[in-house]
Amino acid sequence: MAALVKRLKTAEIEPILILLPYHPVAFAGQEWDQELVDKVQERLGRDDVLLNLTRVFESDRMFADGMHLSDLGKAKLVEVLSETPAVRRLGDCS
Repeated sequence: MAALVKRLKTAEIEPILILLPYHPVAFAGQEWDQELVDKVQERLGRDDVLLNLTRVFESDRMFADGMHLSDLGKAKLVEVLSETPAVRRLGDCS
């Protein structure tokens, strides 16, 4: 992944890497997500944009099942992303 990020930056493309939401039961009182984020960030370098959204939803209603977002969760994810500075810098891509 680090090589891909480097190639994208060489082509003047700013990558935004997103760790998508996990169902709250995946954590079961554990803090493994921060360790994952730290490892990925270390491999990519500190300048790269990494959005950790793993814990953005705490409600079961945001998920259709243990892995997939519900329609409500999808709509909320779009809302969260649109408020993220890294995504807002992209401007209107429509």
